[in-house]
Amino acid sequence: MSNIPDWPLVLPNDYGIRPAGAPDACFYCNSKVGQPHGAECTVVDKKVRVRFSFDLELSVPHWWTPADIEYHYGQSSWCANNAMDHLQEIVDSDDCLCSIFNSAFIEVTDNTPFVEPRPESWDADNKAQDIKDNLPRWEPPPMALMMLITEEVPDPEDKDED
Repeated sequence: MSNIPDWPLVLPNDYGIRPAGAPDACFYCNSKVGQPHGAECTVVDKKVRVRFSFDLELSVPHWWTPADIEYHYGQSSWCANNAMDHLQEIVDSDDCLCSIFNSAFIEVTDNTPFVEPRPESWDADNKAQDIKDNLPRWEPPPMALMMLITEEVPDPEDKDED
């Protein structure tokens, strides 16, 4: 447990209460409902500022200089929301953004520990999805095995009589 004053308590509607764990304790730190979360519990948060950046390959007019490009995408009327379209094109083509992504911690903006309670609308359907997300993924068998499974097997009782 943490000795920090006002350390968040485990709530009955806490995200730490998981289907795979006890119904009255945080799955991550094992603290009971009404007790403080553990000092390193994953559901106790703080607010931070992080810079996300993506390195994109774009088409621009051939004659543009680096200054022209920076002006167009940084100071002109071009809206940064348009960058989302470029990122979505990559995602839609089944490519992952990881190879063009960078992140950097900037600062802690609020060091007050808090736990985000689940909304009241979090219901049995969400619990079912939670359970489903934690089940092992079923992989179909290889095609050769599928052919064996679907091939008719002769019945030993069924003999041709000549």
